[in-house]
Amino acid sequence: MIAVIGSGASLRGSGLGKQIDAFDAVVRVNWYAIAGHEKDVGTKTSHWAVAAVSSGLAKEFAHYGLPVDAIEAAEIWMIAHEPRHPKAHGIVAQFRGMARKAKGRFDAFGLSNFGPTILPDMQEAGCYCKSIGPSTGLQALAIALTKWAERPIRIAGFAGVGHYWDRIKPMGGWPACHDVKAEHRLIDKWVERGDVARMDA
Repeated sequence: MIAVIGSGASLRGSGLGKQIDAFDAVVRVNWYAIAGHEKDVGTKTSHWAVAAVSSGLAKEFAHYGLPVDAIEAAEIWMIAHEPRHPKAHGIVAQFRGMARKAKGRFDAFGLSNFGPTILPDMQEAGCYCKSIGPSTGLQALAIALTKWAERPIRIAGFAGVGHYWDRIKPMGGWPACHDVKAEHRLIDKWVERGDVARMDA
């Protein structure tokens, strides 16, 4: 059983923590918060999907109070448009080093790694074009759909305004580079197709 847990405000007050922790694989996304939110989001992290946008890992860990031990025990998915691009080498090395320290696994994913129907779905929905890129959460879900044959993949935290940890503002401000409505339309399509099921609908 697989769950991809986003950071949307729909998790706040959901009471899904125990249900989430019961999954065999729990994928969490980017900088997330556990402390104080256990009843809603659980504590388990088996896979961590993170965008290759930062070179200051220690600063983000401190800012969000991330559970370092849990993340170091997870399989790390680093998401970048072009993981082999020279500009990505530094951040790739950091994440690879973190995985090696914990004797965990590390994989770098780009758009070319998605299954044959995933990228066309994103482009058709308007989630990926020259000026707009898919969110890390959507890309983590796309990787899960590509990596695992199990259907449906369960999701939570992909709805609501802002993040469930509303006391913390993302470093650098709220992102304006994703089309949230388009992503919701795409997830609706995957739900209708039976590929995805919402836990916090």
